[in-house]
Amino acid sequence: MSTKKDVQAGKIMDMTIRIDKKTNKRTGAPGIISELWKEFDPRREGERVVTEQQQESFLEGYRKIQPTAQLFYSSDVGELPKDTMPFQITKRADNYLNTLENNISKQDVISGYMKILPLEDGQVKSIESSTRQQAKSSCWVEQRKGRITSSKFKDICITMETISKSRANKRPKTTHMVAELVFGSSSVASLPAIKWETDNEDKELREFHALAFSKHENCKMVKSGLWILKDKPYIAASPDGLMTCDCCQSACVEIKCPFSIREYAVEDKWHETDFLECVNNNIQLKRSRKYYYQITGQMAVTGMFKTFFIVWTTRRIFVELIKYDLEFWTRLLHNLEIF
Repeated sequence: MSTKKDVQAGKIMDMTIRIDKKTNKRTGAPGIISELWKEFDPRREGERVVTEQQQESFLEGYRKIQPTAQLFYSSDVGELPKDTMPFQITKRADNYLNTLENNISKQDVISGYMKILPLEDGQVKSIESSTRQQAKSSCWVEQRKGRITSSKFKDICITMETISKSRANKRPKTTHMVAELVFGSSSVASLPAIKWETDNEDKELREFHALAFSKHENCKMVKSGLWILKDKPYIAASPDGLMTCDCCQSACVEIKCPFSIREYAVEDKWHETDFLECVNNNIQLKRSRKYYYQITGQMAVTGMFKTFFIVWTTRRIFVELIKYDLEFWTRLLHNLEIF
């Protein structure tokens, strides 16, 4: 009768490889890899110590030829050296203001700043590839400051539409929104619902990958960093992941983990969420909810034309394919630009 043992991950050099017990009675014999072999280093004497500068140079060069390599998702080498990153947007504003003369008009200040804002393709890629750990990345936190990110799109859009329609003297205030964009919002990571989502984020992506792998040819799933709209770099988005395959177009992946129904199947408890509805016997994301604004913005900023919207629970995952709506984005973008 066979028994199961827990197997811990480890380096090959630390393994003790033995011959099958059925063909070798020396149960306690030393492994094939001896201590001497473990100490063997094939590199030349002067090449065995790698400096931090050499490591950064290698990683930067490798990133240029293979930016989606698994190395940049599974380790702590995700961020580029600070001097290769574009300035954080509020710092760029400070630097710009310091170069101006005192008698310049406000309109000229604004128009001049807007001209220097657009980013190059390489800068957009650098920021995205360096921020794939998202909230765990200091670069992600800093680069979001001063930018309207997709999770805020609905709030801003509704506020702008309310202001434009209002004829009263008293209108909705935007001061708190601006302050949050410039200085960042307070952390809510300790809240049970947020902690539940962050604790399971890797598992969620793996489970969806396993499901999609059986339905798509050469399906690949990667975490996503911060994407920036290069000609309007005050607009940004961070999908949870990106999916590519040989059979259809690339797509964004956005995952939600409703804490209230975490132990139930979505099909049984969808009505207990505030963002799902049932239309013609099909469960779907409500088009009026902030998640729809968020997903539409993510597709526009990344250049994707579809999103796999995932609702994850411990029972099973629910998947809805949402296609890009250009008309909806045009209306949304108009309000973001006014803001």
